[in-house]
Amino acid sequence: MLNDKRTVMEPTLVASFIGIIATTQIHISKGLQKYGIDAIRPEEHRLHQVTHQRRKKITYFSGIILNNLAFLWVLVANLYAPTSYYTSMFGFGLVVLMLFSEHILHEKHTPLQHTGAVVIALGTILIGISRSTGDVPPMSAVEIDTVLVFISIYFPVNFVLLGLALKLHWKKPLGLFFGTLTGCAAAMDPILKGIGQSVGTRIHLIPHTSAGWLIFLASFIFGGVAFFFTQIGFYKHARASTLVAFHNITLILNPLLLLKLSLPGFTLTRFQSAGVLVVVVGILLMFSEATLSFFFKANQHNRE
Repeated sequence: MLNDKRTVMEPTLVASFIGIIATTQIHISKGLQKYGIDAIRPEEHRLHQVTHQRRKKITYFSGIILNNLAFLWVLVANLYAPTSYYTSMFGFGLVVLMLFSEHILHEKHTPLQHTGAVVIALGTILIGISRSTGDVPPMSAVEIDTVLVFISIYFPVNFVLLGLALKLHWKKPLGLFFGTLTGCAAAMDPILKGIGQSVGTRIHLIPHTSAGWLIFLASFIFGGVAFFFTQIGFYKHARASTLVAFHNITLILNPLLLLKLSLPGFTLTRFQSAGVLVVVVGILLMFSEATLSFFFKANQHNRE
């Protein structure tokens, strides 16, 4: 009698794949909102005449709906592996948004930005194909006290640095501090959802204890903070490229750092660690004005 051998996908790979779906949905929703934003502006604030106004309004609100439903994916991903496997995929969404903006919005991008997109894709693949060593610890083992200490230190320090930058008119670090603030807040959203789902004997799709619901609902506050301070950052003229770069880098790295501190037994393989670093380099290539300027000057120097 033949043995019935079935190939079961590794749980961490499932969580990573769900992360790719989620970040694709989130970034396409941003593209849809950008495509339709002119249709909801007052006519006197429009930069040009809007055609297909009704269609663009539908597109804009479809983007908002897609963006606000994306949190459902993390509830499923948390059932398979710690949240960091989900958030580590979020650099890939930038590649999707770039392709969307080029082919749908007809925006132009530099060769260096295309290089950054390829690097991000390679880093994402490197993280995804790496197999975890040993059993991955469940989110129910997270030490909540450590998470609270992390929050109580990280956010006050970030707010102080941001306040100094605003008060002393430090224009260059402004985007950095807004990015690290919104990126960490955005990272705390899925992490707290995972902890809330895990309070008790085992993880559930939705919390099943009052303490779990309290933590779960607190996650939406951090999501709101991320959205609100992103808008404030743009209003205060923080460099969009710097803010977006450090937002995404923090969103990817902070869950890894926090779970390393608070989840006993949590670790990354060398391939996963290398993949994360490759993604960070790709993000810097896509968004860092300093990097773009460096390559531009180097190119000029070579020509001379």
